[in-house]
Amino acid sequence: MAWSRLVLCALLMPAGALSRRRLVIPNGKAAALAGGAYGLYSWMVLRRLAPRYAVMRCLAAVAAPTPNATEIAELAGALPARGPPAPADDTWEQLWPAGAPDGPLEAMRSGWRDTGDDAVAVRSEGAAWKVFARQGDDAARSAGSVLAELADSAPLIVERPFARVRWSRALRRLDDGTAAAAARGRYLFVFRDYVNAEELSAMAAARGAATALLFCLVGKTALEVGPDGRVTLRDRFRLLGFLPLTMRWSGEQAGGELRWTATEARLGWRWFGRTFDNPGPSERLRREPWGCRPVGDDLLVLRRRGVGALVFKAVVC
Repeated sequence: MAWSRLVLCALLMPAGALSRRRLVIPNGKAAALAGGAYGLYSWMVLRRLAPRYAVMRCLAAVAAPTPNATEIAELAGALPARGPPAPADDTWEQLWPAGAPDGPLEAMRSGWRDTGDDAVAVRSEGAAWKVFARQGDDAARSAGSVLAELADSAPLIVERPFARVRWSRALRRLDDGTAAAAARGRYLFVFRDYVNAEELSAMAAARGAATALLFCLVGKTALEVGPDGRVTLRDRFRLLGFLPLTMRWSGEQAGGELRWTATEARLGWRWFGRTFDNPGPSERLRREPWGCRPVGDDLLVLRRRGVGALVFKAVVC
């Protein structure tokens, strides 16, 4: 990225800063050059994020309720090549396909792909792909304590592959069919084990790319549980760098499920804008109820059937 910053500095540097002879660029051309440089920088950010995003999607596909072998192979095959993992005292778990590794990974010399994390490894064996992760010490702890530790330090988007593996392992241990109603209060999103373009957009926006100006998430998704069992899920976005968009789902608790009954999109501000009731995309997504399981004193694990799990943390007022 260093050379792209040099290009930006050169374009934005005052005329004559490096020479006694003054160079005057018309405002229109200067704006076009600056816009082109920013577009180039945004493209470079997205290109640099592509391998990390592919790893995140690959791990999400492995953790999915029904893993898709074709998707896992395509994502793993998009990763750059690398050498075998370095020897370590820690043992490895084979995440995909589930099972035990065929001996020490360091002895397998070829077929490795770069995940950007020494604790996660991907390897091809002919037409088959295998995904591994180091064991760590989470298995000796309760799943709830692991989730609590991860939630306390979770960034807006969990990018590090091994951190995502730790989340998925803990969530898998809690996937035993247990469900219960959520306690009254306000909760904020901390993690989900499935990945789509929203993660990539937020990652690029955090690095100053143009996605921050086109469409980006503002803050964390909020879940409110009322004393009467009513629930509200709210997402806030920004379009074109200035126009607010708020998505709201409304529903109710029924035992250990959240059942959504209506959706709403508000484009604009309170004093000027337009509200769209039950927009098509949201209506298709809300039809399936979400399973609910409280974990500890302040965590909620919500499960979308056939999609994956989300984790929310209670806000202390």
